[in-house]
Amino acid sequence: MGHNNHQARQVNQQQQMGQAVLPTRESLTRSQLETLHTIIQNLSPYLLGRPSFFMPDEDTPRKIDGGVAASASVTFINVCSRIDEMLADKSRWDTAAHDRLYDAIASVQKAQVDYLNAQAEGAKMLQRPSIQFHPTVANDGEKFVAFYGDINRVGYAIIGLGNTPAEALADFDQAFLRSPREQIIMAADAIAEAAKSKTKPKPKKNTTNELDTNG
Repeated sequence: MGHNNHQARQVNQQQQMGQAVLPTRESLTRSQLETLHTIIQNLSPYLLGRPSFFMPDEDTPRKIDGGVAASASVTFINVCSRIDEMLADKSRWDTAAHDRLYDAIASVQKAQVDYLNAQAEGAKMLQRPSIQFHPTVANDGEKFVAFYGDINRVGYAIIGLGNTPAEALADFDQAFLRSPREQIIMAADAIAEAAKSKTKPKPKKNTTNELDTNG
């Protein structure tokens, strides 16, 4: 009785919390056996051959005729046959179905954990400065520069450098952890590199070919 009351309390708690309750094979078997046991208990007066029984609110016992006893015996035989069928059913004692169920539950839980991790990564990604500030990405012919602000004025831009746009954006995120002095040095270097690329001598034209063509 104590176990049944505990199980009933658990079911009530789950229902109150809105959880789906899936009966297990063991709980169904237990319920079926309890029902069969109740039938046997109700049949016991007839099976034990008592000549009479008392009805509620009656002082005079009633006699049991032979037809009632025979009917009770048939029912008892059917109950015993049903219990034998349950005992002979190997699927009731096989844990393969439970193993598959638990594997499926574990797979669903893993998918939920992966989904939550992906959500956490997405939220973390949205917190990146390169996502929030949308910096400009350019290259000077050798490296990529991700900057936010006026890159032509020292101290007026936040800068990230890298060999690829992804590296430049990652370095831009790290720029928010740098000191102002480090940022000023990077900005000055970036301006110097840009100026150097602009002042590179242009390749001379092939005057010989032009003279040959004109001639």
